[in-house]
Amino acid sequence: MAAASRMLADDMWRGKPAFVLGGGPSIVEEHYESLPQLHDHGLVIATNRAIELPIRPDIWVWLEERVYRWMGDGTLGSDAKAAFDSYSGLRVTRRYVGRVVQYPSNVIVLETDPKGHLGDSLAGVVNRGCNTGFFGLNLAWLLGANPIILLGFDQNQTREDGRIPHWHDDYPHDEKSQAEPAFNVMRSDFEHAAAEARRVDRTIWNASSQSALTCFPRFESLESMFTVLGGVA
Repeated sequence: MAAASRMLADDMWRGKPAFVLGGGPSIVEEHYESLPQLHDHGLVIATNRAIELPIRPDIWVWLEERVYRWMGDGTLGSDAKAAFDSYSGLRVTRRYVGRVVQYPSNVIVLETDPKGHLGDSLAGVVNRGCNTGFFGLNLAWLLGANPIILLGFDQNQTREDGRIPHWHDDYPHDEKSQAEPAFNVMRSDFEHAAAEARRVDRTIWNASSQSALTCFPRFESLESMFTVLGGVA
């Protein structure tokens, strides 16, 4: 892991646009056809199962070891396993506290904290908030990306059973996951991030028209965003 970790450095993406792909339904409902174009406009971080989408991300992040294990052993289906097996970018996760998790040498394991604030350096403890999307956002932030564009960050309860909606099938443990209590904490973390970005004049955009995250400026479509990014890159 030491050799792999040297492939991440503060500000290595300085001034470059970066897309962070989340798990909300809007990423498929609104952007699926445009996903292959993302690399024409910036770098890409995928969270959890987003490596199954039609884009090869530069970095794949997850927080829960079981998600990594389920993808690799076929529990989440053949498409998830195929994406896991073929992925060739950087794999980044957190170090567990009080529990030993053995990852292969190509996985970068960072010291993290569940604080919902954007961090200062990859060399210290990296804040992950309370969900993988925030972890991906903070990683893009520490790498110096600007602007950062969030896709599939809906934080919006649309299911009658109260569970967290995803663009993909439920995880095996989702029968116990109630969306609103989790979303309330997540929204607070992202509101802190939005305030921090404004304070230092960096940009975080939300590309989901159906998102309950109102703290970030939004775009009507990725196409309009691509036009703006043509003048940013």
